[in-house]
Amino acid sequence: MALGAEMSLESITCPPKATQEVLVNLEINDRCAFTAACGETCYLNSVHVDHARIPSASVLAAARAFVARGDIVRHLAIPGKEPFETPELLLEIARAFHATPEVERPASLGVISASLPGIQQWLPKFDQAPLCWLALSVDVEGSGLRAGDPLRVLDAAVSGRTSGGTKAVAVNTTFTAETLEAVVSLATRLQDYAIDQWAVCPLMVPRGLSMHSVVSEGTLERLVLRLGKLTDVAARVVVETDPDSLRRLVGETRWNIINTNVWRIEVLLPNGVWLFARTPRPGYFIRMRYDGELLSRQQFATLGVRAGRYGTFRSYSDVDDALERMRQERIASEKPDADAQQHTITRSFQVAA
Repeated sequence: MALGAEMSLESITCPPKATQEVLVNLEINDRCAFTAACGETCYLNSVHVDHARIPSASVLAAARAFVARGDIVRHLAIPGKEPFETPELLLEIARAFHATPEVERPASLGVISASLPGIQQWLPKFDQAPLCWLALSVDVEGSGLRAGDPLRVLDAAVSGRTSGGTKAVAVNTTFTAETLEAVVSLATRLQDYAIDQWAVCPLMVPRGLSMHSVVSEGTLERLVLRLGKLTDVAARVVVETDPDSLRRLVGETRWNIINTNVWRIEVLLPNGVWLFARTPRPGYFIRMRYDGELLSRQQFATLGVRAGRYGTFRSYSDVDDALERMRQERIASEKPDADAQQHTITRSFQVAA
């Protein structure tokens, strides 16, 4: 698990409303078949705390509360620990999403998964309440994550897309300097699947009390150059980074015209690759951990967090209170010149066309 834990496929879901500013991550369990295999290489293993999981009924209530706040919530993403470990609960969340009028609910409901048996058995059952997107964790040999042929899970997901269980399929892949060549080689294996997005994300590991990327800016730049020749792998090829690295890569002048008053900073490079980074501003991301704690983005990148910045979920009002506090944070941190800024840069990063 890397930065892609927050990904969503905005470009191929229904267009969000301007007021839908918040990305919600909802952990619906604390189980995954790969926990032992991935060890501390897994982001979620690293930030895990030994708390009891709240009941499934409470998780469903929280999901319904977030779905009901489509006026503010942009995407409801179910990132784990492994959503298909509790498939009945996941299906109930999907049904609750579709039971809400489209104009009132979030722009999308998506899932991040690596479960071959879960997707094979359960994704076809979502045909009456389909996911907006399913993002698969597909990593290369030497990454330290999972084992076996990673494309088997992609076969299952594409089959599920055909049967109507999800509208879109994406792939999230971690990379380091050591696995860069293997990641580039993976592109040739992905080309036959017509995936909707390929997100390549730096591996994150603990350093001190927080999670940090192991990838240098030089490695990031080399990857972007290589992927510029492989943009036909998916409808959109994305490389994730952090705001500071993105700022240095595009230059101070151009950084100053990027809108950071958004849930995610996006820069389209001349070679067709997208650079994404989380906004450094507070109030755009909330993650409900499996124990009900409502975490900020900074807390999600911190080890040993016991209590959520935005409180603990017990009832619908806790979601309303958290979203209001986040709204106040966004207002307080806004750039005064936000209206003069733009999202897409066409002459930023010096890459070959």
